[in-house]
Amino acid sequence: MSRYFELLQRAGQRNDLLSLDEMEAPVLRERQPISRLRGKSFDGVHRFVNRLLLMPGTERPKILVLAAAQSGDGCSWLTARAAEILSDKIEGDVCAVDANFCSPALHGLLGVDNKIGLSDAILENGPIGNFTVNVQGNLWCLPSGTHAGASERLIQSERFGARIAEMRSRFECVLIDSPALSVSAQAASVARCSDGVVMVVRAESTRRDVVRSVARDLQSSNLRLLGAVLNDRVYPVPQSVYSRV
Repeated sequence: MSRYFELLQRAGQRNDLLSLDEMEAPVLRERQPISRLRGKSFDGVHRFVNRLLLMPGTERPKILVLAAAQSGDGCSWLTARAAEILSDKIEGDVCAVDANFCSPALHGLLGVDNKIGLSDAILENGPIGNFTVNVQGNLWCLPSGTHAGASERLIQSERFGARIAEMRSRFECVLIDSPALSVSAQAASVARCSDGVVMVVRAESTRRDVVRSVARDLQSSNLRLLGAVLNDRVYPVPQSVYSRV
């Protein structure tokens, strides 16, 4: 089924945002794309990447968490495809990280093994590069790893924050796939180490009260909610909505 994503709106005012270091726009490059997306799927993810991940200055997140409002909303798919397209467009290295220990999917979507990954990096020593897998060119994946059973303890540990800080130095951009916001407190724990969260919702499926509830929870926790991405929309979004992005 074709998926179509749009960044719908920004949340929060400037004085509510986490402070970020000044950063220049990433260097763009020309090459054949890794992703085989075509049509509306490509257009939607391409627009998401351009509007959020290629902006210059303090607004551009370097560590971005993508979290579904509820399970099955397409968050892992968007994380993998956005990482592919972003790596096609910039010179620096891009890493897709699977922090969804309960339902890991990034390794399959990017075609790599899950023999080692984030959980191993938290529990073991060595540079973060020892736990990442090269997908192609400048695109890397940090799968969930082999110790998913202790997911809550791993995410809340100081080692998790230290590994995210290490990736901030190692990669130009890091996209983190987290558990669904409505079913796990781990998503908020992951988000605390990031520059912001994008919520993924599925058209005609995700309940409106769930979206409102998780958005309030994120904002009450002083987490930077950048906006929402609508998956599988089958009707045009009015221009008045686009103008708010």
